[in-house]
Amino acid sequence: MVSTVDHLATGAGVDLLRRGGTAVDAAIGANAVLSVTSPHLCGMGGDLWALVHHAPGAPPATLDASGRAGSGADPDQARAEGLTRIPLKGSIRATTVPGAVDGWLALHERFGRLPLDEVFAAAIGLAENGFPVAPLLSRAAPLVAGVAHNE
Repeated sequence: MVSTVDHLATGAGVDLLRRGGTAVDAAIGANAVLSVTSPHLCGMGGDLWALVHHAPGAPPATLDASGRAGSGADPDQARAEGLTRIPLKGSIRATTVPGAVDGWLALHERFGRLPLDEVFAAAIGLAENGFPVAPLLSRAAPLVAGVAHNE
């Protein structure tokens, strides 16, 4: 079973399962499609957390692929600039190194079966060839207009 907010992502995940992929292959493939079709909800520039049931009786595997501070981050410098907390947006200090792609690769290395080019094929095809924009994305687009130019 695969469930997402987008039928294209769900279909990609189901297709990977039908071709012999694991649940992790399907989850990665579906998430990659969502990065293309629903970038306002999730994407490769974000973070990833996973809880994977992989063996009967074994505890689930967990993964925290949340973004880390950049190599130049310095809490003392932020305090010297008068910051008492990191602003939500509008500051380079609010930016973390995305963890999603690293998380996909870590999960695939441990639990994937299909080659990565197959796992990402649907997302790549949609990104290259286009797709029908869902109403949810159409309504969300104006909300983020200009963000990519500023942050």
